[in-house]
Amino acid sequence: EAAGPDPVVSGPTRVHWAASEADLIDLCVELVQALDPDVLVSWDVQKEGLGYLLDRAAMLRGAEGSEGGEGIGRGEKEGLDQPGVPPPAPAPPLTRLLSRSPGVEAETEAWEDEYGAVQGSGITVPGRLVLNGWRVMRGEVKLALLTLQSVCSSALQLRLPFVDPRQLARWFTGEDGESVGAGRAPDCKAGQTPAGSATASPPSRWRALEDLARRARAMLRLLDDMDVLGRHAALARVTGIDLTSAFGRGSQYRVESLLVRLAHASNQLALSPSRAQ
Repeated sequence: EAAGPDPVVSGPTRVHWAASEADLIDLCVELVQALDPDVLVSWDVQKEGLGYLLDRAAMLRGAEGSEGGEGIGRGEKEGLDQPGVPPPAPAPPLTRLLSRSPGVEAETEAWEDEYGAVQGSGITVPGRLVLNGWRVMRGEVKLALLTLQSVCSSALQLRLPFVDPRQLARWFTGEDGESVGAGRAPDCKAGQTPAGSATASPPSRWRALEDLARRARAMLRLLDDMDVLGRHAALARVTGIDLTSAFGRGSQYRVESLLVRLAHASNQLALSPSRAQ
């Protein structure tokens, strides 16, 4: 549940608490369906964003090569080992639950998008555009060191601090020597914890959450100030390709699409070579 007015992160941010990692994944699905975004983006979507969420969901389900999703933390195993009770149907992939048609199986679920994993995000969520932030910025700015901090400094004149992930983990878990009990939310009384969590928040946890919110806001500001989505949408309309291909495909694909569009305007058809040719 939401913890009410944000007690740890400055700015318009709401903190949601979950009892377990499985419930946290279910909560992410609920939030995406409630907000219904057109674009899912993070700086490194494969390692630190949606890709990491898919890997953790697959591990929690314990099914090799499958993704988790709704039902992971909601009693999916109820009815197992009971006589006369058929086993429950496997939970749908997390990418389907995050899509705009969670009840429909998409053809892309069985695809192995090797090209997309190298050139884009490699993750397909039907009805939503998944962007890998650093790959998008690689085509927007020319820098020897391509990090979120360097891109923000060059494009936004914004200084963004870099915090080692190990330090973030110490801040979040309170392993930096500070007392755990002193870190309860301001709206919680002594001996109580926010949203029914097992232990009070460490006093340093707000630093980890602040860094996460700061990086998320920086990524969104980069897309907005540089008009990344608007320019690629215009390019897709001119060349006649879909928006996803406008981000991931090269110039040859755009030129070929433009030539085919001009050929159709002239009442002509482009020849398709056979495999032998």
